[in-house]
Amino acid sequence: MKETAAELAPALSLIFQGSLQQSALPDNCKAAFVSPICKKGDRSNPANHRPVSLISFCCKPIEHIITSSVTKHLERHHIATDAQHRFPKLRSCGSQLILTVRDPSHGIEIKSQLDVIVLVSRRQSTKSHMLVTTT
Repeated sequence: MKETAAELAPALSLIFQGSLQQSALPDNCKAAFVSPICKKGDRSNPANHRPVSLISFCCKPIEHIITSSVTKHLERHHIATDAQHRFPKLRSCGSQLILTVRDPSHGIEIKSQLDVIVLVSRRQSTKSHMLVTTT
């Protein structure tokens, strides 16, 4: 894409501007090819793979623009809470996992009542959200 950036930029710019004005993305930007990538260990063991979503290279710039805009909006208006781990900087699935393990462990250590609610998204069944409260 770098080699043809000058030739592609005007066409992609028109597509992106039209998408933003119509609040709609081209169909090829809505679809992704999900491929298993081996993280470590035995390649024949499915547990050693993670899903990677591959989208059209033409859609990557608009994905970046939208993600950056949403992130800036959330930060500017202080909308994201401390429980949000997707958009804030220096937050990730890893930081959420640490809290997910730490909070129940702390509740068990201090022998308090522990209430756990797990929300699993139907669309992305690999992602879940857990709310832990202690009293």
